[in-house]
Amino acid sequence: MVNKSSIINNILMISIIGAFLTACDKSVLSSDQMDRSTFTGNPCSAPCWHNLIIGKSTESDVISTLQTLTFIDQNTIKIHRMSMSGLVPSVYGPGAEITANCIIPHKQCLTTRVVDGVLTGVEIILNYKISLDEANNYLGDPDYINYQMMGAEDVTCEVQLIWKSKQLILASDTFKGGLIEKNCGMVHDTGKIVSSLVISKVRYVSSEAIEFYLASGSTFFKYSGTLPGK
Repeated sequence: MVNKSSIINNILMISIIGAFLTACDKSVLSSDQMDRSTFTGNPCSAPCWHNLIIGKSTESDVISTLQTLTFIDQNTIKIHRMSMSGLVPSVYGPGAEITANCIIPHKQCLTTRVVDGVLTGVEIILNYKISLDEANNYLGDPDYINYQMMGAEDVTCEVQLIWKSKQLILASDTFKGGLIEKNCGMVHDTGKIVSSLVISKVRYVSSEAIEFYLASGSTFFKYSGTLPGK
């Protein structure tokens, strides 16, 4: 016969271990481990990002700002010097790509680019989930929607939403396999996407870069709402 006290002790032990693992769960982020500035306007609203302005802020401004950000690991800030496209994408100049890892997860999640002495772009890979519907509640409707195919042998795609006046591009997860048709194919066929689309990347770019992109020959759809579903 099974000893009842032994069963109770096992249940208690499992409960204690479960509580311990929950307390140690690194996936639960505090507010200072996330960059929610794009969707709150704190400390400033797009096209401003943490008081940095595309086309105006200097490399020194960028580095000083990065040193105040609590969501990145300060020990991972790196500067890579190279020639790269500037405010006008077809014009190249001496530049610096400044990158950093998030604290959670400990992967590169921030890239800023400075060319000819001024900030030309910021990209954040989000470490939390936010849907297009939630993003629109703060930002308002985007101007355009499109999808971008990537890769050759291993083909992937992402859905992109563009706010011209905010100099902002939000992008989805990178899709592959059957999810390409479900997500990017939907944009191709209907010019729409579901409101539950998860936003994974935030990109601040120059006005010139957006105009260059819109004239690139890709198919852009004027935003006309979303479709229900998941």
